[in-house]
Amino acid sequence: MRLREIILRSEIKYLKYKIYNIFKYFISRKFSFTKLAYLPLKMDIEPTTGCNFRCTMCAVSSPGYITKNMKMDVFKKNN
Repeated sequence: MRLREIILRSEIKYLKYKIYNIFKYFISRKFSFTKLAYLPLKMDIEPTTGCNFRCTMCAVSSPGYITKNMKMDVFKKNN
């Protein structure tokens, strides 16, 4: 993830918060704080627990595994 991509993909109204958060991220890394002082720079949301791969170490491969999907109203509430 490149810093430039994070900033350029932001909406204008959130840009100052994003820059402030990135500043806190670099300060935290430089001084090695034990508690995170910044929000995540990037977040991925997986709206389903289903998967087409059958990895041996994954719970999806177990027999009887039930896949679930996130409801749209839950996604919109957290978005």
